[in-house]
Order: sequence, then C-alpha cells, then structure tokens
Amino acid sequence: MLRHPLRAAPVRTTRRRTRASQVLRKFHLWLGVTFTINFLLLLLTGVLVQHRELFGLETKTVSRRWLPAGYRNQDPDTEIRADIVLTDLHSGKLFGPRGPVIVDGAAAAWILMMCSGYAVQLVSRYRNGKT
Repeated sequence: MLRHPLRAAPVRTTRRRTRASQVLRKFHLWLGVTFTINFLLLLLTGVLVQHRELFGLETKTVSRRWLPAGYRNQDPDTEIRADIVLTDLHSGKLFGPRGPVIVDGAAAAWILMMCSGYAVQLVSRYRNGKT
C-alpha cells in the first residue's frame, strides 16, 4: 500500500473492479476494436480528398468494375474520376442511400467511444483516490 501525500491513511492501489466498471471497460474495448477500421478509412480518405491536387486524383480514374453496381448510374462513362469516388467513399454515398446513415452511425459510435473512455478514466481515478 502507498500513502497518499495529503492523507494520513494508506491508499490501496489495487481494488477489485465493480461489475459496472468491467462492463464499461469491455464496452469501450469492443467499440474501439469494431470501429477502428472505419476510423482509419475516414482518416485516409479525408487526407486524400484534402490533398487531391497533390496526389493528382483529379486526373486519375476508377473503373466501374471496382465500384458497386448502382453507383452513379446517371454517369454514362465507364470510368469515374478518383477524387469523386474518394469523396463519395468518405461521405458514405458510395454505398447508396444508406451509406451516409452508416457513416453517421459510426460517428455516433466514436462519440460513445470518447465518452466511455472518459468515464473509464474518471472511474479509475475516483477508485484510486485521485479525485
């Protein structure tokens, strides 16, 4: 046991985790594992869209055979500019009308991830007497 500098009584450094704390930690872990791929995809596409001139994406194209069947049916071309495909991938439009809803759900999951991480940290600090 360690002594807290402002307290006379010793502070236990290892306490049993409560059931709620265990559930919160597992929730935070699996939410993070599940949405990491989404987060990396958003980061990568965001950087590529932001710097499309640097990478020359406005001059490159993507063949329709690599894209979903119903994607941009109004365009008769067999190839679509790469910057348009990346922007639609970043926003979720590439996956049809439900795509933006899925991206919004993933964003909500990342907000939950941040909140649960903050809660895990607060519970840990409170439990260890560092309020």
